[in-house]
Amino acid sequence: MGIKSNLTTKGKRDYKLIQRALNEGDQKAYAELLEYYRDPLYFRMLKITQNPDDAEDLTIEVFAKAFKNLKQYAPDYAFSTWLFAIANNHAIDFTRNKNRNLARKNERDEKVEKSHHSKVASETPDPEELFIRSQKVEMIHEVVD
Repeated sequence: MGIKSNLTTKGKRDYKLIQRALNEGDQKAYAELLEYYRDPLYFRMLKITQNPDDAEDLTIEVFAKAFKNLKQYAPDYAFSTWLFAIANNHAIDFTRNKNRNLARKNERDEKVEKSHHSKVASETPDPEELFIRSQKVEMIHEVVD
């Protein structure tokens, strides 16, 4: 497949690197693609996650996913467009999973908190309950007398 004429100079450069990576297994070609897009991708992930560690992990995961599926890249669009589409989808999945896990954690925390409250309430009567009991005892004494 020849180089598409609709690609920019950068697009043509990337396409040549992709062809070297796929056809020749050229590790330098992968490294060059990584070098060109690592920082912009990292800062995109940082903007989404607001967490440097998560952004770093996502950046690595996106490149792994992109390189694993590089044969699916079609040069109808720039490689950067394809890469950032993968990144956006990956970030959406990450955010959904993180929110889902946070919601589950909050549910567990609420259940634990409720169970602690119910144990405290059942083990020690509150002042109102003590007052009601004392009134009942007093009424029973009056009835008996």
